[in-house]
Amino acid sequence: MFNNALLADDDATINYIVEKAVSNASLAKNIIITDDRLEQVDILKHSTVDLLVVDLKNGGSRIIELARKKHPNIKILCFSGSVNENVERIVRESGANDFLAKPAGIGEITEKIKNLQIK
Repeated sequence: MFNNALLADDDATINYIVEKAVSNASLAKNIIITDDRLEQVDILKHSTVDLLVVDLKNGGSRIIELARKKHPNIKILCFSGSVNENVERIVRESGANDFLAKPAGIGEITEKIKNLQIK
């Protein structure tokens, strides 16, 4: 089980679905939700986070890089609304552990996060 999960998508619906996936499967003790990039930066700088679920767009790759610097063992699941070779390359290079294309259902999200616990 993760101690602190940060759900950092700019879409409230995605954050809601991810929160349901994480809480229904008891994957994290604490869940922090924010769609504000400045707040995400502050949380990553000043809190212990061991799971980050983040959208790639609007600076998501910078959030991933910061998370990796501040929390080297953090597990990162990245979302993107577009899927192509360039997006997959950016995700890999940014340091994310795994990737999901939008839209994704609760089952897919739960499976990806459970797999991150094992890795």
